[in-house]
Amino acid sequence: MYSFNALGTKDRLVAWIRDWFDKNGKGCNAVIGLSGGKDSTIMAALCVEANVGGMTTALKQMFADGKEQWGFEMSVQAEQNMPPRLRMVTLYAISQSNNGRVMGTCNLSENYIGYLTKFGDGASDVEPMANLTVTELLQIGDLMGIPAEWVHKVPTDDLPHSKTDEEKFGFTYATLDKYIRGIETPEPEIKEKIDRMHRNNLFKLQLVDTFQ
Repeated sequence: MYSFNALGTKDRLVAWIRDWFDKNGKGCNAVIGLSGGKDSTIMAALCVEANVGGMTTALKQMFADGKEQWGFEMSVQAEQNMPPRLRMVTLYAISQSNNGRVMGTCNLSENYIGYLTKFGDGASDVEPMANLTVTELLQIGDLMGIPAEWVHKVPTDDLPHSKTDEEKFGFTYATLDKYIRGIETPEPEIKEKIDRMHRNNLFKLQLVDTFQ
């Protein structure tokens, strides 16, 4: 039967991160893009917030100027994925200039349905929370005494006029997490949606194909 020990998991997670730095970057700084949401807040040790507005504007203008010559324009998906990718460029620039390691903030729930940007928030040097669901992370955040308005902030990608994560999914994180952990199977329509998102986005988590 499923059970989750928030205190024990938190202690093991802290020890794992400490051990990882001892082996992979002793004396390095942890570099995180702080979004104000639960994942980056819980993950935060040393935090930075990337200012990517200028680069985003410049790239949009480049696409607009080159539309006739190239024969295509920037897709909606490319525009939506640009900010997290530029943020990651900034974080790695800071990390490499400051003896750092970029801390990943992805969780199991988002990874399972592919709700991440490849080479954006999906890029990092280490992913301590990748095997913990949103439900489990909320428990850890509460246990650590992090303000509730940060831990329980309604998840959104913060894009203009965007819906919340759960509105876009058509199901809640709680429903997803119970399915992932084998606690409860959702109604058939929701189950099929979750399974389809999982199948269609597996490529984001796998190594790229190479010629053998």
